[in-house]
Amino acid sequence: MYDLAKALISFGNDVVVIRPYPLNSGYWSVDRIKGVTVLSLYTVRFVDVSYFRRLFAEVSWLFTLGPLFKSSPMGHCKFDLIVCYSPSVFLVDLCKQIKEQNSCKLYLVLRDFFPQWLLDLRLISDGLLFRWFSKIAIRQVHLADVVGVQTESSVCRFRQLYPFFSGRLEVLHNWLADRPMAPSEFNLAETKLAGRRIFVYLGNLGVAQNPQLIVGLVRELAHRTDIGFVIVGRGEGVTKLRETEFRSPSTNLLVLDEIEPEEVPALLSQCYVGIVSLDHRHTADNIPGKFLSYVNAGLPVLANVNRDSDLMRVIDDYRIGYSCSTDSSTDFSSTLLRFFDNRCDYNEMRLRARYLALNRYRPEVAASQVLRVL
Repeated sequence: MYDLAKALISFGNDVVVIRPYPLNSGYWSVDRIKGVTVLSLYTVRFVDVSYFRRLFAEVSWLFTLGPLFKSSPMGHCKFDLIVCYSPSVFLVDLCKQIKEQNSCKLYLVLRDFFPQWLLDLRLISDGLLFRWFSKIAIRQVHLADVVGVQTESSVCRFRQLYPFFSGRLEVLHNWLADRPMAPSEFNLAETKLAGRRIFVYLGNLGVAQNPQLIVGLVRELAHRTDIGFVIVGRGEGVTKLRETEFRSPSTNLLVLDEIEPEEVPALLSQCYVGIVSLDHRHTADNIPGKFLSYVNAGLPVLANVNRDSDLMRVIDDYRIGYSCSTDSSTDFSSTLLRFFDNRCDYNEMRLRARYLALNRYRPEVAASQVLRVL
């Protein structure tokens, strides 16, 4: 949301970003972070914890964030527009409180269909918990004046799930601003991957990203001395790869902790291709943030996603990489090798990726679209 906030500010607006945050002391804090006013409301830790603890933390927001906001210096400010980024759906009561207090409009930036994706991946059953989650998601949609989804196919999926919605529904592309090339502590030429062409996976590698496929891909190509993998981020897949590395160190893999956004461009400048993986059981399309990071850096993309998904069409239509739809690490590695061996179009792919980033995924474009609700 930082990039969108900066874009909104550049258009002459005063912006306050409200976030749940595990403060060390106090129940709220107002800070100026990189030119953006940020109101942090106390919550228990909800990142890098078990699913149960995260669920407990987010559900608690329904009851705690509203009173905390009211007691903060921002509790009596006048707001003309609410931009609600979802996930999480559990901000709904805070948004409702602010909307009723200010009689303002709400733009819902809907990036996934919770709890439907939990059902798709069989993380929960179609029981009481799913129905309770669904009611909260419905309340969130009822609150919105405009809903912005990620892709054209998401428009159809939204209408199937929320046929009652009478507001404006539109595609709001994800966004990512350019960042200066900050110095990076990672020089891949000084690691065991020196001299190899690097395939990088950036970001969360959890159940929704089919981590077993990435683990299998690394193992399938362990014999190749010209290909290396860098995995950067967090999630159960990263943990599993770290454990594998500890037991039996490989020559083709480097696992790094999550890095600051400012460090990403320098790391990606040392890589050859960016990897995207999404579990095929998803029934809604997704354009993940890592894809934006890759194309913004002019990096071609290797993706394993649902067949005929919007992401696959973008990659194929703009000719910025290779895509496939498989649960087999052997098949995925075959696609990677076809990509690796076809180098004649590589530089053109880089140019087309950068062109796509500049023309579709700009925060200024998203900000101007959001402001049309006023």
